Amino acid sequence: VAGLQDRVVQTFGGLVSMDFSTMTTDARTGLAYGRYEQLDPALLPRLFLVHADRAAQPSADYHRVLRERHTAGHPPTLAGLHELAGLVVRGKAALAWGGEGLGPLLRRNMELRNALAPIADEQLELVAAVSEVGLAATFAGSGGAVVGVFHDDAALGKLGVACEGLDATVLEIRPFTYQR
Repeated sequence: VAGLQDRVVQTFGGLVSMDFSTMTTDARTGLAYGRYEQLDPALLPRLFLVHADRAAQPSADYHRVLRERHTAGHPPTLAGLHELAGLVVRGKAALAWGGEGLGPLLRRNMELRNALAPIADEQLELVAAVSEVGLAATFAGSGGAVVGVFHDDAALGKLGVACEGLDATVLEIRPFTYQR
């Protein structure tokens, strides 16, 4: 079990805005899909990834709980998913204005995702380490990684020091779009 977002970004690469509010079913395959918009990765501020092998969990652990809550019509889950969708719109606006304001949106995304279904303590430790140095990050999926924004090399260096005790790797990442 994996999220549709994982598959979409694996297909397109780079920076993709995804809207799942209205799903379309392909008549040939029976597969449902949303609306996807490729955005220019050059709009992004500097990004980091913090990864720890010990924090990796199977995708099904998170998605199973989320699916059960959604199927049951759990009001906080439905409201959280609605707010997450709104963060995409706000994030696109922040990118249009030079990436400023993405940090608070990442923090809120993390809060919402943690409320939607349980996230492993090891993954929450990574987010806490990021917060301790004044940066913002969100859960990047079940692979034991978080992604966030930073503005200078000094901040990235502080993050590296903060993550040493967690046996985590800190990397600057540069998204790209596949050439067709």
